[in-house]
Amino acid sequence: MPALAHSESGPLALRAGALDLVVQEGRLLGICHAGVEVWRTVMFLYRDPAWATPRHGADIRKADLRDDGFSLHLAGSCPDVPSIRWSTDIQGTADGRIRFSVDVELHADLLTSRTGICVLHPASAAGAVLEVEHVDGRISRSRFPERISAWQPFTQIRALRHRFAPAGWAICEFDGDDYEMEDQRNFSDASFKTYSRSNFASRPFRLDGGTRWRRSVTLTLEQAPRRRHRPVADAALSIVVSADSTARLPALGVLANADNAVACARVPALSHLRIDLRAGSPGSASSPLTSPSLFSHTLTPLRVDLILDGDADAAPACRQLSEACVTHGIVVTALAIFPTSARAVQAARTCFPHARIGGGTPFFFTHLNRLVLPPRLDFVTYTTCPIIHVADDLSVMQSLATLPEQLATLRARGVDAPVHVGPVGIGMSIDPFGVHVRHEPGSPVAMARDDARDHTAFGQAWMLGYLSRMTAAGVASVTLAHADVFNALGALVARQGAPVCRVRNPDPDRLAVLALDDGISCQAWVANLSPQSLDIALVLPRATRQQSLRLAPYTWVHASS
Repeated sequence: MPALAHSESGPLALRAGALDLVVQEGRLLGICHAGVEVWRTVMFLYRDPAWATPRHGADIRKADLRDDGFSLHLAGSCPDVPSIRWSTDIQGTADGRIRFSVDVELHADLLTSRTGICVLHPASAAGAVLEVEHVDGRISRSRFPERISAWQPFTQIRALRHRFAPAGWAICEFDGDDYEMEDQRNFSDASFKTYSRSNFASRPFRLDGGTRWRRSVTLTLEQAPRRRHRPVADAALSIVVSADSTARLPALGVLANADNAVACARVPALSHLRIDLRAGSPGSASSPLTSPSLFSHTLTPLRVDLILDGDADAAPACRQLSEACVTHGIVVTALAIFPTSARAVQAARTCFPHARIGGGTPFFFTHLNRLVLPPRLDFVTYTTCPIIHVADDLSVMQSLATLPEQLATLRARGVDAPVHVGPVGIGMSIDPFGVHVRHEPGSPVAMARDDARDHTAFGQAWMLGYLSRMTAAGVASVTLAHADVFNALGALVARQGAPVCRVRNPDPDRLAVLALDDGISCQAWVANLSPQSLDIALVLPRATRQQSLRLAPYTWVHASS
């Protein structure tokens, strides 16, 4: 076909022999064989000194597209970082080989926490047989981690060979740098990421202006299983709800502060209000606890998360907090203290003898996964965020699949205390990297504090998927970052703690279902987590006929029998 010169923002479907894939915004996505995802993503990435990911642009300058292969040349840039530009050449051949090469040009010195090629294997590869060729020629024979690996499972990587199907093998070969792998399920990303420059090296580091360098990765379908005829999908997904109970809906609360306390107080049936206090004076005039009439004598249980610089501050901070609570008529029913050491927990128990005392981390599962916790905590807590690395709609929804494995990993480590998660939203409500989380009110951006989707049907569908996964995993409570989600899902919030019905759902990655039955009627919340419209045949207990539903992408519906 003739050469192209346009902004490549929409997806472009490609084929390399038996491999199907999409290129979008300079990234290769969903590289599949016969519907089985072999690799999730290949991309060039620049991250700034604070680990934020600025907008990346890509223009297709030349394209040669064939039925069994392709050749693309793209020009890439970060509009907000004019000192870095790159060109990308991507070739796919009829024998199932893809080569992704990047030439980088730097016009000025640039600080970065990561710059280079990243390859993502899907989270579904967990447990798959894997051979790792290291930079010194050694071969390690292993598997992708099943439980979430707290630290990098493989380092000094030159090539990865893995079994993606019973008779299917694929190879990923890197050139131009040493690579290592991390388990991104720690951050709710549904992938294993292989990247250059070790996370154990100093960060940020400097890229010298006036230099050029090249990196490449080659993907090879070494052995492909015989293609089987895939049956035509049913016209509608059949969802059958049983009155049998499998779990209980978690307790649901909301993050409160001086700005939203009045609105939160009006939300019916909240299990708790959560207040975050930072290092400093918990009883100071700036503390939300001391704001007049906000939390004094509230009937909603209060949970306080006390985040200190070190456990040496625990005793005086807990005493000061206790005195402030007495002064302002505030009853704390649960207190999480960080860092969570035996000394800090003892200080909390001494000052709040009638409260449940917990800990863990105010940050993400990766931080909790690396902690040694003191014994006899009343609860363990952490939070999640689906836009730490990328912020597109598909990746946000894919993140939901990682949540049960976080709980399973925690239990496998011997942590048996109730697990409380939050504050939860699409936006990144808390920053573990030591800088202020960026405010990006426009299009979705990784690590943004405010994400407009939190206040739309998309955010409500995502939250239904979140609650569905976490309920099945056995989480005790979820604190939401935004009170307006409660208003949208009011009937569900009112039933927290109720038994949750057993659901036969053939495709939980595309469809989330939460159903509650009180013996008289069944209430079901059904969310479409996919970018395609779905037809659904829903069968509820005691219903005389099935309900036929059609859900637009990223929307939800409430149904009852």
